[in-house]
Amino acid sequence: MRRFAFVLAVGITGAAASVHRVTHHHALPRLIPAALTGGSQDGLPYTSLDQYVRDLKATIPGRGSNAFIEPDPAEIDQFGGAMQALLIGDVDTAREILDVVDYDLFVLNDDSGKSYLVAQERASPFRGQGTYIVDPQYARNVIVEVPHPLWDVNTPEEGVAILQGLEARALFIAGTHRCANPDTPSGCQGTTTSCETGSIPVRISDAPHFTRNIMYAAHGATLQLIPAALSLNIHGNSGEPYGIQISDGTRVHSDETPLVNRLRFALRDRVGADAGSCNWADDNLQARNLCGTDDAQGRLSNDSLEPCTQAADGPSGLFVHIEQHRYYRDNPGALIDGLQEVL
Repeated sequence: MRRFAFVLAVGITGAAASVHRVTHHHALPRLIPAALTGGSQDGLPYTSLDQYVRDLKATIPGRGSNAFIEPDPAEIDQFGGAMQALLIGDVDTAREILDVVDYDLFVLNDDSGKSYLVAQERASPFRGQGTYIVDPQYARNVIVEVPHPLWDVNTPEEGVAILQGLEARALFIAGTHRCANPDTPSGCQGTTTSCETGSIPVRISDAPHFTRNIMYAAHGATLQLIPAALSLNIHGNSGEPYGIQISDGTRVHSDETPLVNRLRFALRDRVGADAGSCNWADDNLQARNLCGTDDAQGRLSNDSLEPCTQAADGPSGLFVHIEQHRYYRDNPGALIDGLQEVL
């Protein structure tokens, strides 16, 4: 049993798919354009999920906005229950709980023929908690997570491409810049340069480096599914040695058997030596390199007892941390092809 509990118990009324393919600060109303508001039938006025996410990104509060407000612990647990319900198809229960925590549930009918469920935070009260998109007709039990939608340029758009390319189960997008609250450290392990003040401890608005936010609860909900979902945590950088650099959230070296290293070889077939894994010894990635080891979401997946402050002992196989140079974020085809091959 995963070490994550919700105040609200949600019954598992349907079997979840495995990772493999199957068949079936205060309110900021000025930042929320009318186009993001659903109509009388709870439908969003979009025929493109990609365009919706591009417009959504334009509303995300930036550095220094102080737009992130820590939710009440009960609300965090409630949202986790709502997300668990939504992921197993209990839409009525999910909608009821989301209403309590100031979220609306919309439908977006994409021109691909897919209909997505979109849990969107209300303009008032706005707390910068993120947006959660679920595909009820998913083919792979995979969650795509965009924890730094502004700092890691073009990762929201890439997240949509991966969601649709894999027919993944859900896409989670954090609700603020990672340094929206520059004066408040999170207390979790990790440092950041995103506040433009040199390297400092991570802030509370940094979604994967704080355990008291709704995105962390949503991530936890994916681990309560039967079977638990695989999470792809996508990031951007310009200074790492590999254009695509992956890890399982640890620096534990392994052979070619684990998913993360099978993905490494699949990527190498496509981009050559520009792909590397923190879990493949010959790639020579060191402690200074970005391997996601202090990512609290990854630590939760990897069974850390205290994900905020304690690294995981080893991998669970349920988390892949992906660092990418800008070219690969703008052109995610090779990553999508590699993921399709190994999943």
